[in-house]
Amino acid sequence: MGLLGSIFGNKSQIESLKREIEQCQRNIKKAQQDIKNGYNKERLKKQIASDRQKIKNRRENIKKLRGK
Repeated sequence: MGLLGSIFGNKSQIESLKREIEQCQRNIKKAQQDIKNGYNKERLKKQIASDRQKIKNRRENIKKLRGK
């Protein structure tokens, strides 16, 4: 795969990572709403922390791909 192919490959990977970030953000909003509605706070807090960590990792991956 030449330079052009790797650029377009990175672009599709970046778009995929962005979609994963958006999904995690939706999950966090839903979990926060569930906490307000009185659902299992401890489990939801762990889920929110996990999703935030995923978002952080995905953003780092995007930076690495752009830096290539």
